Amino acid sequence: MERDVPRAVPLLVFCALLFTGRVVHADTLGRVERSHQRSSSSSDSGRGSGRSAAGAGVRVVTGILQAFFRSSGASSSRSSGGDGAGWSPPGLAIEPYGERSRSIYIAGTEKGHRITRSAELAMSGWYAPRPRLYAHALDLRGWLGPVVFHGGWTRYHEPGAMTLDALDLFRARIGLNVLAGSSRAAELTPLVGVLALRGNDVTPAFDAGADLRVYPIRPLVVAASFQVAFFKDGPPFLETRLEPGISISRLDLRVGAMWVHQARAISSIGPSATIAVRW
Repeated sequence: MERDVPRAVPLLVFCALLFTGRVVHADTLGRVERSHQRSSSSSDSGRGSGRSAAGAGVRVVTGILQAFFRSSGASSSRSSGGDGAGWSPPGLAIEPYGERSRSIYIAGTEKGHRITRSAELAMSGWYAPRPRLYAHALDLRGWLGPVVFHGGWTRYHEPGAMTLDALDLFRARIGLNVLAGSSRAAELTPLVGVLALRGNDVTPAFDAGADLRVYPIRPLVVAASFQVAFFKDGPPFLETRLEPGISISRLDLRVGAMWVHQARAISSIGPSATIAVRW
């Protein structure tokens, strides 16, 4: 019996290390949520940064609304001054695929006016192998001149998690295409708003980011996005995505990669795919 004990020790150590590793890698979403549930001593230091971020967000939203009303007045004066042959709608790429483009983005009418998309519904998915995470998202965007309204829901799922197997992110944002009327094949839209992170509890955050779309040649499209959530306590939560694809009439099909990062909680990259329908 005494000779069998030393032989069993390595096996027990191996099993302990294996189990420990599974615990560490199966609690990623739990670490993300707990990073924003700090003690009162650390919350005092984070409260100042949270207030400054909120103040910056208010100033940005105010600037967006002011720019919208200015552009609305300018566009109405241009459209009333003639038959509209030289008019382009603010907030969108003027002619993504050339002057004869007949896509839903920009289509000429008999009177020379332009019609453009007014809303877009996008569904996307993401997978990260290390640690094993899945995500699916639903995003709705609406355009009112150069102003973009965005609402989104993202669910992260971690199979076999020890404390939290699903984490939801709800977003409501407003943005402005800073290239409105000046770029023929690109749209750049900074966005600001609020985010609610829901796991075992609900945690609010200030959310900011930017969307970029480039239309080089028909039917190609390159979409990139960067968004970061600032919480009162804990490090920011960052998501960035790059997806090339094709744009055909009312449909976008894109495949690329997404990176999710939060200090001391998660840093994962994996393939992503998006299908978008507009009208």
